[in-house]
Amino acid sequence: MLKFGSKHDVNSVIKCSVRLLDDSELVECDIQPHYKGKYLLDHVCSQLNLIEVDYFGLRFTDSHKIRHWLDPSKNIMKQVKVKALNRK
Repeated sequence: MLKFGSKHDVNSVIKCSVRLLDDSELVECDIQPHYKGKYLLDHVCSQLNLIEVDYFGLRFTDSHKIRHWLDPSKNIMKQVKVKALNRK
């Protein structure tokens, strides 16, 4: 699951935490608002020494506790922001 820190401006660096399904490990990284989901997925797989990246994906939880899959080909922040706004 993804967790994002606050964002102050477009050029800021955003802290992102990725928790594994079994809560066994937490992977943290800094992302730019324009990064695509593939960057984050590749980073997490690299940290976990996973070779077959195609078998894995990332999900995030919106403010209403609804889970969504992160699309690797789309901008991370736009996906998180749009999903949160659509549920209000």
